[in-house]
Amino acid sequence: MDHVLKNLSKNKLPIALLVFVLCQPFIDIITSFQVENGQSLTAGTIIRSLFMVLCFGYTTLGVKKHKNKISFFGSIIIAAYCVIFLALCYFRGGFPCVFGNVREMVKVFYFPFLLLAAFALYQSHKILVGKKVLIYTGILYMSSIFIAYITGTGLDSYGYGAGNKGWFYAANEIGIIIGMLTPAIICYCTEILFKNLKGNIKLRLANVLISIIGLGLTIFCSISIGTKVVFFSILGYFLCFTIWQFISCIREKKASYLAKALVALLLSGVIVGLYFISPLQQNVTDSIEIHYSDDVVEKPEKPNSIIEKEEASSTYQFANWILSDRLTIVEPVIQTFDQGDITAKLFGIGYEKYGSFENTMEKSVEMDFISLFLRHGIIGFLLYAWPVVYYLFIVLKRFFQNFKCAFFSIEYCTYLYSIILGLGISFLAGHVISAPAVSIYLVLYLVLAYDESSQCLKPAQ
Repeated sequence: MDHVLKNLSKNKLPIALLVFVLCQPFIDIITSFQVENGQSLTAGTIIRSLFMVLCFGYTTLGVKKHKNKISFFGSIIIAAYCVIFLALCYFRGGFPCVFGNVREMVKVFYFPFLLLAAFALYQSHKILVGKKVLIYTGILYMSSIFIAYITGTGLDSYGYGAGNKGWFYAANEIGIIIGMLTPAIICYCTEILFKNLKGNIKLRLANVLISIIGLGLTIFCSISIGTKVVFFSILGYFLCFTIWQFISCIREKKASYLAKALVALLLSGVIVGLYFISPLQQNVTDSIEIHYSDDVVEKPEKPNSIIEKEEASSTYQFANWILSDRLTIVEPVIQTFDQGDITAKLFGIGYEKYGSFENTMEKSVEMDFISLFLRHGIIGFLLYAWPVVYYLFIVLKRFFQNFKCAFFSIEYCTYLYSIILGLGISFLAGHVISAPAVSIYLVLYLVLAYDESSQCLKPAQ
């Protein structure tokens, strides 16, 4: 049996994973059309739920336990928590409460099951999804948005603002996906732009064409979607890339590093310049006008409660505006959690209103880690977080232990940028670990960074 699984892993799984990742944009487009037409059970929900079950099956049945203890026991314990969570939902509100919670639970716990399976696959067979697959996937996402834009068939990013999200459903999610995938695209395109300068002319022209397409789509999406996340994610990487190339130029004394730095700096300037005629600029201007007219110009009455005093403070108002009213949205969920019994605090309050609680808490809390703690309690939060913390700790530890090797590996730095970016967005704006369409890329980057960190260890061995 082990021999069969080993051959299957070596021969079939890499191809299956490659196809699955490359199909993500098409799954998201189909899902978007289904949601727009009022269908609740979508292709994305079905395919990703089945994939999560396969991940659980692989980590518990398809690997040798003594070599993958973390993945095996981690999956078992997290699955046990999910069963307990749904059982509590049943006791709170019967099957309606269970059905109301199970969908959101699957979306959230897709990430840890996929993470544990990905590391089990890597540690057992050294199988991972390469950076080129992420590059092609990112180009597929951005190309579809560009085609939708020029054909006039794209959807508006927001019902109340400017921007175009292509044929995708959620502007925030597609913006984060592009923000996480474009660092690999920028790194690759600038690399091949100065590759084979004296080589075959056809290959040289092909490299230039690929670079222009990749970087052009990146700049287009940074300003056309209309979200702050994608704009600052791409601009931030361009600036980090510029600094890294300048440092490498000083160290290596090679003109190619300087050329890449100047290209990245130029494109950073282009993005900043285009901002002033972009949908994002219009959205930010409208948001500021609403903020100052409603929250600052019109002073609220003298507050009575502690919460009201916090809401009335200028610091709170500014932070709430920066976070797109997320602090206001989270308040009823916090109050429900505070009023809950010991089981609610340990295992979470879930996603549906139950019992005698008066607060409406069904609205999404768009700050993933805060939502995770409130919705799944102390135990759920700890069980969920430890695999991420464990592997991230190893990646960062190896980075600082082998700083010279790690820092001057542009791939390592790029993977770390996307990981830190994803976790930061998850904490402040959400739509990362709670969105299966997004969290898969955080998993893939973690495995790539882990593999790259192993490469830096080799000289020391």
